[in-house]
Amino acid sequence: MAFSPDRKTIASAASDKTIRLWDAVTSIYQETLEGHSSAVTAVAFSPNGKTLASASDDKTIRLWDAATGVHQETREGHSGSIRAMAFSPDGKTLASASSDGIIRFWDTATGIHQKTLTGHSDFVWSVAFSPDGKTLASVSTDRTIRLWDATTGTHQGTLEGHGNAVTAVAFSPEGKTLASVSSDRTIRLWDAATGIHQKTLTEYSGSVWVVAFLPDGKTLKTNRGLLSIASDSEFLQSQVPVDNTFFVDDEWITRSGKNLLWLPPDYRPSFVSVYDHILALGHTSGEVSLFHFASPS
Repeated sequence: MAFSPDRKTIASAASDKTIRLWDAVTSIYQETLEGHSSAVTAVAFSPNGKTLASASDDKTIRLWDAATGVHQETREGHSGSIRAMAFSPDGKTLASASSDGIIRFWDTATGIHQKTLTGHSDFVWSVAFSPDGKTLASVSTDRTIRLWDATTGTHQGTLEGHGNAVTAVAFSPEGKTLASVSSDRTIRLWDAATGIHQKTLTEYSGSVWVVAFLPDGKTLKTNRGLLSIASDSEFLQSQVPVDNTFFVDDEWITRSGKNLLWLPPDYRPSFVSVYDHILALGHTSGEVSLFHFASPS
């Protein structure tokens, strides 16, 4: 799932080959986008919110008008399932990552394929541009993070240390820190300029495989909610709770580190997206649950 930049729309992707758009404020279903011939594996809004990109097991990327839902174009070239995409900060380039171990760059205005980055030896799970758009980070089942010059495609360095597949990566707002998430149940922080490992965080209860920084640079947004990294502790369970923010572990929705709402088995999510007081839970059934919580008095 993905929130639009203005946080008014939620896009959800599913194995039924469709993308659904929802009003994030009213929870009203808006429309269904159809065209992929296999499961839709990822969605991403352009920085200006006008374009929605979708990726699929059918090895294609589709671009849609985010306001009207009209299909604009389809891009082909990968030989494997596409599991992640990222728009450059200026919105001019779209990077896609695939099970074929390759990252491809596309011109968003013309649809022209720009360059191919090779080097990973296995499935590429996620890609992220640095805030200045000069560097691309990619992560893979080969347990590494690779850094690339986003202009030339030149490989700049490889970061190693995770004990299993690395599934997500993100730059801090100022571009100095890189966060990576792995199925080894850890989150690692790295110096983005030197590649030096800074800290390893033992994962919170509940699988984390998506990560991004909030503007404060001290909080990580994950598929389970928000986590503070301001503490010196290397255990996420010991992190200072982020004031008035939500996190979803295996059974509970928590707020500021305290249990708020117990989730029955049928409501335990496979994916979580959170913004302010809106919490979206994606379920393996294909359903989406939206929770609107009042601000604490």
